[in-house]
Amino acid sequence: MGKNIRILAPAKAISAVLVEAAIDKLTEMGHHVSVGEFTLGNHYYFSGTVAQRIHDFQSAINESEIEIILCARGGYGCIQIVDALDYSPLKKHPKLILGFSDVTVFHAHFQNLGLKTAHCSMPLNFETNTAASLSSLQNLLNGIENQYQIPAHPLNAQGKASGEIIGGNLAILHTLIGTNSDIDTNGKILFLEEVGEYIYAIDRMLWAFQKAGKLKGLKGLIVGSFSDIKDTEVPFGISVDEVILSHFEKLNIPICFNFPAGHIDDNRSILFSKVSHLTVAKEGVNLIN
Repeated sequence: MGKNIRILAPAKAISAVLVEAAIDKLTEMGHHVSVGEFTLGNHYYFSGTVAQRIHDFQSAINESEIEIILCARGGYGCIQIVDALDYSPLKKHPKLILGFSDVTVFHAHFQNLGLKTAHCSMPLNFETNTAASLSSLQNLLNGIENQYQIPAHPLNAQGKASGEIIGGNLAILHTLIGTNSDIDTNGKILFLEEVGEYIYAIDRMLWAFQKAGKLKGLKGLIVGSFSDIKDTEVPFGISVDEVILSHFEKLNIPICFNFPAGHIDDNRSILFSKVSHLTVAKEGVNLIN
């Protein structure tokens, strides 16, 4: 049975053509799709004013028949509205929030509310997503478990872990440290992805994670796509994967590199705050989510 999905644009503006194509795709999958009042709007960089974006998100929260809120794209803007929303209706009618990139703000905030979200593709990217990416999204929407087999990576750390997966975009998570939307990593499997940053900036953000106690009690690490990462004119000296490993290798936890999720076409869906099972072996990686 199809889900009732509301597409919202809580941050940057998006083309109506991309949203219409996404509606067609989701309808083909058997779902029922509606669009927020200001989803297709434009207010300079954003889809609407702060008040308009709050209105759209609050309306979707309040409407009991809406089961899933699918964010149309990231960019910037979710942090402007996250604290202005009344989440109390979700206690009676929980909804799954979907998206990635700037939507990490909601991933983190909803963890503190005890509600599930999912890191997955968005309408901005549907037309270029791989079949595997969209298939994993369909499984997610239909409540079907995704099981992933990922090739081995030379920097992987072998082991097994079970726990809830949390995380998202590294820069957004870094921004939220010490706020009311900060994530609790204790006993969790951490997922990280990033795009367009310098290697030194990745190192600096991970030092902040370490100093904030975010690495203590971790059960595992899943490293998604770190795409379009830049180096300085005088090279930093090690790769971004080596930087990440340097912060986590002493924890004696399973570490999976090159998981297909993030700012890439093959962006596989990950349901957060659900107990999942990660096995990193010499032959490859298995994730049951």
